[in-house]
Amino acid sequence: MQSIWFLGRFHVLILHLPLGILTLAVALEILVRFRRFKFLESALAPTWIAGAISALATVALGLMHATEESFDDIPAVEAHGLAGTTLAAAACLMAILRIRLHPLTAWPSSAGPEKIGSRINRAVRSFFAPGAALDRACDKLWSIPVAGVVFLMVLTGHLGGSLTHGDTYLAQ
Repeated sequence: MQSIWFLGRFHVLILHLPLGILTLAVALEILVRFRRFKFLESALAPTWIAGAISALATVALGLMHATEESFDDIPAVEAHGLAGTTLAAAACLMAILRIRLHPLTAWPSSAGPEKIGSRINRAVRSFFAPGAALDRACDKLWSIPVAGVVFLMVLTGHLGGSLTHGDTYLAQ
């Protein structure tokens, strides 16, 4: 248990990675809508992937951190954990959608989507096929999931800040 608590304390350090990376992804989403910045479109998928991976790592460390005895029976810990997990899931969804809209050109031959989970890939290929309804909807409604990610980042950060600094920290 001591090693889990030790690793969990790195949550406070690593949580800044998804915040920065996801903020960059949101900024890129906005910028590529302008013709002048269209060349940045190829950076969207890798940025969302990095944000999703760092968010998942942050959630894992946060769950370890929440097992410490000092966090027992605190409703704010559960709310913060739920918001953080939802944010990580939203970042993963955005990464998947961005990979579909703008596929990575250099997948390793042993790690491409057609190699990993080939049965699943074949089953959902038509739904996720380039140009399918999912891609068209995401391209038109891109602002909704992006706004959701921003909202979840603010909510999760607020709940975590309240845990760390207290409810009245900003108003003092």
